[in-house]
Amino acid sequence: MEPGLSRPGFLAEHTRIAVDTAPLIYFLGGYAPRDAVAEELLTQAASGAVEVVASVVTEAELLVGALRTGPAEAGVVGQLFDGPIRAVPVGRETARRAAEIRAEHGLRMVDAIVAATALLEGCTALLGNDRSFRRLEGTLTYLHVDDLAG
Repeated sequence: MEPGLSRPGFLAEHTRIAVDTAPLIYFLGGYAPRDAVAEELLTQAASGAVEVVASVVTEAELLVGALRTGPAEAGVVGQLFDGPIRAVPVGRETARRAAEIRAEHGLRMVDAIVAATALLEGCTALLGNDRSFRRLEGTLTYLHVDDLAG
């Protein structure tokens, strides 16, 4: 982190964070107060204070809604993944780790892929808004948007 940059409490101890789909939907749709959490994360990522990663599954989920809205929205999603968010492809190692997570913690497969991506990319936290991710506590810090948005 560059000297002089301050980070909010939920980012203070993390330098690499995975993000799930919901926070980005809130950001893109302007769903206050939840959007402010993702906005802060992306601001910090753009400044270089934190690295944000997401599974290509998250990118695909965002693109579905964006494509239904129109090409401009799809372009905005593309800008997020060309800019402050690094998209991570799903390979066999991710698939295997996701299967282990699903078997052990009972997450839905799409969520298990998101969690596996976070773990394999060395993230210390995952930002989302699905309480089922709390099952990973002890393995990965879960940052729940509703808790952070107040």
